[in-house]
Amino acid sequence: MSVRSLTELFTPFEYMVLLTIIANCIVLALEEHLPERDKTPLASRLVCIHVEYFVIYFVHNLAYIAMANQTSFYLQLAIFELVILTIRLVDITNSN
Repeated sequence: MSVRSLTELFTPFEYMVLLTIIANCIVLALEEHLPERDKTPLASRLVCIHVEYFVIYFVHNLAYIAMANQTSFYLQLAIFELVILTIRLVDITNSN
């Protein structure tokens, strides 16, 4: 198996991740922040979508950790993303 065939194998996965990131940006743009934790009906529905995106990113991060070798830049990036995901999990649990 050549390197080129490996990159062609993972191209749909990369496109899925890119589309997920774009969709998450759109959802974040739709959210309104009101005083005293008041939420619009749309913002209340978007909380469920935030949890779904969190799960998608978490699975993506686990896949990167599983595929990366010990000295890889991708392993360092995955660990950094894991820290970000932990902060996001705290934010999700506090927003409910």
